[in-house]
Parts: sequence; structure tokens; C-alpha cells
Amino acid sequence: MAKTGTSSTPMKLITKPHGVRATLLRPSREHQSLSFQMRLSGSPEHLNMYCEVVEKVAKLVDAYKPAVSGPRARAQWQTFVDHVRKECPILGKYEEAWPVAVIFRMHRRYNRRHGPKSIGLANWSKYIDTSSAGLKTPQPPRAATQLDLDSPHADAESVVREPSGSNSEAATDRWTLAQWITRDLSAKAANTQEETEVASTLSSTTASTLTLTAENAPVLAFLRNLVPEQTALLPVFVSKGVTNNAELQGLARMPKRDEFVYSWVKTNHITELQFFAIMTGLRGE
Repeated sequence: MAKTGTSSTPMKLITKPHGVRATLLRPSREHQSLSFQMRLSGSPEHLNMYCEVVEKVAKLVDAYKPAVSGPRARAQWQTFVDHVRKECPILGKYEEAWPVAVIFRMHRRYNRRHGPKSIGLANWSKYIDTSSAGLKTPQPPRAATQLDLDSPHADAESVVREPSGSNSEAATDRWTLAQWITRDLSAKAANTQEETEVASTLSSTTASTLTLTAENAPVLAFLRNLVPEQTALLPVFVSKGVTNNAELQGLARMPKRDEFVYSWVKTNHITELQFFAIMTGLRGE
């Protein structure tokens, strides 16, 4: 299949912060949080994406159970990381996909700490509705959520470390995602320049390397029929999980659809004009 073009500019990768350990696992804008270190703390949409990434990686850990010791551990770990990159393309934005090892270790430690019935981080989407993570002024990290997160090495044997102790998690306020986005619509975007750069590349691959397939052809046809036509937004739709006709129809019928699509404007994925063109198409007007 033909590609839409080629790109001569290499994508800037996010390196793991040196000398600053992530001590907060829940979605947060605090500097000690993993979401901040992954540059996914600039908006509710970014924090939402962070939760989804954590949950996805944790589920893949449970499904593939990569070895942490033995003569083939290193090779098996790299194979696992490569598979996670394919399943979760956003991790291609990070040097050597370093968040995978951090989430892997956190997931296993969380399971040991909370007992045999724990599913670890495999339900981390439960924090998507946490208002304190995305809307309140950052506070000092709570002791109840601190984890020892030493920087992982290349081999899987270094990924797992014993927990320093057991702490109960502090209760947090909950908002629905719809309330989150509705409130955010009335406020100015608070992204840093680096976070904005991340947001603009989460849709990639890039427009120049995205391949047209039979699966995403209906999405491209929808964009072509907009006024004005918006075929250049196909990578954005794919990055948001709208990759086929069924998912496109699901987007058209989803609750709070307008607020959700408008959040793409907030993260500089689309313009106001493109937003109105998309909404007109989704409404069938």
C-alpha cells in the first residue's frame, strides 16, 4: 500500500528524567508523578491518556508474563517491549520506551502489596475521573502513594525491586469525565510548550507515514466529505482510536461527544474551524 509521503525530520524522543524519581503513580501534574515525567499531565485529555496507557501496559504484563530472571530474560524482555510498542504506539515517543519498565515494576509491586486478589494497575482507568489529578493546584506528594521507583536498566532482572513498606491509599474526590471536560472548556489551556509538542505528535506515526487501509478508508471518506474537507486529520482520528467505520459511528453516538472532540482543540490537534466541520459531519447536517 502506498504511503502519503515521507518525513525528513526525526521525532524528538522523551528521555527518562535523571535524578528525579517518580513517587506518585496516580494521574497528577505534580513533578514527582509518572504522568508529569511522561509529559501527559497538561490537560484532562492527557491525564486520561496516561491512565489508559498504564492500564494497557499492565494488562499486557499479565497476558505475556515476561521473565525477570534466567539466561533469556533480557531477550524476552526486549521482545515484550517491542510488542507493547505495537499495541500502544504512543510509547514510541519515549526513548527505549522507558515507561514500560516503570509500569511493569509498579504493577508487580502493587499486586504484592495488596494481596492475591489484586489486579494491580490493570484497572487504572478508574482514575480518569479524579478531579484532584487534573484540576487542582499541585500539592506535596502524599506518603500513602510514594513508591520506590529506581531507574530500570536494560535487562528485565533489574525491573522488580522489593517494596519498602505497606501504606493505605488516601481517598480522592471523583468527577465524571464529562464534568472534567466541560469545566476545562471554559478555562485556558495550561500546557507547557513541551507538552504541546507531545500532544501534536501523539497522532503519529505522522501524517506523512500513515498508510491508508481498507479498515480506515471509511474514516478517510468521512473526512473527505466534510466542508471544507479534512483528509489531513486521518492521523488524528487514528490516534484517538477512531480507526474504522464502527468506531466512527461510536464517536458520533457517544455521550458528551462535542466536549470530547473539542478537547482536541485544547491540545492543538485540530483548529476551531476543523472542530465545527467535524461536528457538522458527525451530526449528519
